[in-house]
Amino acid sequence: MLTEKYLRKQIRKQLLRLVLEAQKEVRSEEKETTVENEGDEESGDAKEKLTDASCPAVPVPPVPTGSDCALKENVALVATSPSGINVYEFDYKDKSYGEGRYRGVMAQEVPWASFRHESGYLWVDYAKVDVKFERIS
Repeated sequence: MLTEKYLRKQIRKQLLRLVLEAQKEVRSEEKETTVENEGDEESGDAKEKLTDASCPAVPVPPVPTGSDCALKENVALVATSPSGINVYEFDYKDKSYGEGRYRGVMAQEVPWASFRHESGYLWVDYAKVDVKFERIS
């Protein structure tokens, strides 16, 4: 008779195998990603050709996606997402991050979706939250 401990161990093994297979698949897709320059080099007419593997299926917010509260001013809470995440409208203090008004989240409020950018500020992977990052004006 199979024990619960044995069954859990077998399930963990299967999950690990699935994760490793998925990682292997992602790595092979990354290897297929190529950027080729085509065109007349003398005229400077070069075109980039990207494979499908380099184009994500999930919409990617415009770059940059700095979402650290220290980057923002004129912040107003305007909504709550279906999962309970606060949605704000704001301006970037440093206009190199973008001019105009934006709608999005505060990185400090979504630690599971945040990462520290080389700039030292927190940014958000919007594919991990149910809020759309967008410029509204």
